[in-house]
Amino acid sequence: KPAWNALMEEFRDDDTVLVGEVDCVGSGKVKCKELDIKAYPQVKYGDPNNLEDYKGGRDLPSLRKFAQDLNPICGPDRLDWCDNKRKRQ
Repeated sequence: KPAWNALMEEFRDDDTVLVGEVDCVGSGKVKCKELDIKAYPQVKYGDPNNLEDYKGGRDLPSLRKFAQDLNPICGPDRLDWCDNKRKRQ
């Protein structure tokens, strides 16, 4: 958990990467069920409508490298991140 907390702090003001957590026992229980989270900790990434499971290292350097290498996801609010094909959709 210390590595994850440090990563959340490092990316706190990032425009393209959201690093966060959900309390699966408390108020986030419904969200965890929706995302099919059955064990803690579970790291997911990608399109919020189609999250994928992260299978890399859990130490800060591994998590940091993975987060830095993520590409922004295009969407209605961020058309500048979309290629021409996606913009037409």
